Amino acid sequence: MTIMESQDVRLHRSFMELHDEDRALVDLLRRTGVDFSGALACSGVFRPRGERMYSAAGSADPWTRMSDPDARRKRAAEHESAHLLAAVVLGVRPREARIEDDGSGWTRHDEAPPEKRAVIAAAGHVWISEFRGAEFPADTGGGCGDDLREVTRASGGGLAEVEAYQRAHDLLSAHPNHVLCLAGQLQLSGRLVF
Repeated sequence: MTIMESQDVRLHRSFMELHDEDRALVDLLRRTGVDFSGALACSGVFRPRGERMYSAAGSADPWTRMSDPDARRKRAAEHESAHLLAAVVLGVRPREARIEDDGSGWTRHDEAPPEKRAVIAAAGHVWISEFRGAEFPADTGGGCGDDLREVTRASGGGLAEVEAYQRAHDLLSAHPNHVLCLAGQLQLSGRLVF
């Protein structure tokens, strides 16, 4: 008699074979209420690790990075993935992230207290300007105007706004490969639904 493995057993086996850092990303997603198979599918952890490792050095020359449509999608995917990761680390369930070919994108998540919304809104700008300036040099001073306004609105401005940016920086610096893991999946599919 042949015993067939269930899909759940195969998924669990795949999960256990992942690198510790990849399992940690799946666990972060699951803690916000994303189901196991959804966390595995949306996390991007099955993409080759070499494509997902963080490097501050950037790639290609600045002109290529600024004019390449794929680079615009990559930048958008990383920006939105920084929002996703911030939400997850703060315990806020992500709902959806989307990027477009023109380099625009958006992220939705469950309701959160203002101080968490400020950090989540700050994360995209912080990721691009402070972590990926070598990869996206034309973007180091910018960010989505809506995000920047939300940081100010949710934090109330002043010192609380500075603290939101600092907290975003701290949580992103603890999980740079997770941002890239999510970004690779988002760049590939254009949309992640949790």
